[in-house]
Amino acid sequence: MNIAILKAWAIYYYEVALQYLHTFIGGSPMIWLLAVIGIPILVVLMLFFSMADDFWQLIRLRLDLSRIFGDLIHVLFIVGIGIVAEVFSIFMLIKDVL
Repeated sequence: MNIAILKAWAIYYYEVALQYLHTFIGGSPMIWLLAVIGIPILVVLMLFFSMADDFWQLIRLRLDLSRIFGDLIHVLFIVGIGIVAEVFSIFMLIKDVL
């Protein structure tokens, strides 16, 4: 096949993918409303399941400090990603409503 034909097909599929992506992301404020409600719930569940074993060790007073600081990094990472996702969802919700 000619390289120009391959480029034309690639550009066509790229534009089609962008149209589908725009329809899905920018199509309805309801998606962003569900994301604004669902992201904090998902973050809390992730934190609960990641800290369940450490919480039980903390109750039994068998948790060392190195493990607490190691898990603190994971907790901050989960919370950070949750905050970024929540801010983006609120921005998209406001953008679609206005």
